[in-house]
Amino acid sequence: MQVKGTARHFFVYKVLRKLLKPLVKSKMRLEAREETIGRQFLLLSNHNTNWDPLIIASSITDHMYFVASEHIFSWGYSSRIIEYLASPIPIFKGAPAAGTVLEILERIRAGHSIAIFAEGDRSFSGRTERIEPVIGKLARNSNVALVTFRIEGGYFTNPRWSDTYRKGQMKAGIVKVYEPETLKAMTVREVNEAIMNDLYEDAYERQRTDEVEYKGRHLAEHLERLLFLCPKCKMAGNLVSKEDSIKCSCGFKVSLDSSGILHGKDLPFDSVTDWDMWQRDEVRKLSAEKVTGNIFSDGPVSLYTIGPSHERLHHSSGKISMTKEDLRVGESCFQLSSIPDMAIHGSQDLVFSCDRINYELKSETILNAWKYLLLYRTIRGRDI
Repeated sequence: MQVKGTARHFFVYKVLRKLLKPLVKSKMRLEAREETIGRQFLLLSNHNTNWDPLIIASSITDHMYFVASEHIFSWGYSSRIIEYLASPIPIFKGAPAAGTVLEILERIRAGHSIAIFAEGDRSFSGRTERIEPVIGKLARNSNVALVTFRIEGGYFTNPRWSDTYRKGQMKAGIVKVYEPETLKAMTVREVNEAIMNDLYEDAYERQRTDEVEYKGRHLAEHLERLLFLCPKCKMAGNLVSKEDSIKCSCGFKVSLDSSGILHGKDLPFDSVTDWDMWQRDEVRKLSAEKVTGNIFSDGPVSLYTIGPSHERLHHSSGKISMTKEDLRVGESCFQLSSIPDMAIHGSQDLVFSCDRINYELKSETILNAWKYLLLYRTIRGRDI
């Protein structure tokens, strides 16, 4: 499948990367050398900031098409400009990706190079999340070179749960290039393991070695988008952040410094990552218990269906809750067994599909969608 406007896309990529490279390096305090692959490739990268596509483009001279979240196609005139200039490949988070995989392979067969964020999402915790097995299969069957690209320092520069940027340091670059013959000699599992090893990033582990300050304002604000369980009272939904601290209604309070370290009395961990790992263990315990009724609840929220032209149509509104069997939004009820996948885009918009209809859940106030995603994945027997 030849992409309409290829010459235009190549020209725009060449011009914009030169114009934007100085801005990206200055804004993100990025250290990255310019590199040329010189042949067709599939590039896989980890993902932590909204600027990651520009970081990759500023580092790699070769043109590539990016796989992008479906929501960027719902911005009206801005979306049409993006499609005209770059023709990204849409993927709907929270739904089966078969159609996206087919379009990727079609563009590869047409001679184009593709860039994918292998986790499918930005990291909430600071650690590279699970990479779906289909990624290794895609890389092995693409018959082009596999380029692994790792971005470091992104989590502290632009935490997913935050609305602000911090000034610190970022690094990015190619980790390895695997030739098609090398990939064919590996099993899909071996390819996935190689990808995970190359892309794996633990923000706090690196910070304990490099000790970089990430200075900014309101360092802990909106941290409750990630943290939902209090280590002291173990109650969910009572954490509230302000400026550089987050506290629970039970009196528990911690602060976050410019190195990303937590400080507080009787705090069992000093990193956001460790707090989140503890939360995940608690969710596993909850899902294993014989619990009836709501496990998590919030409200109010609004639920929208997403049409074939990326239009959002209001479906229902009301309190959101999740039991071990279903997800409810107002009067609408969705059986978890009928939801093939669920995800978050942005910092708190929950997306999922059910009966071949795509849904997006939004809140006008701060919402911790993370706990619903963790509970859903645990109940469905998936890794968290």
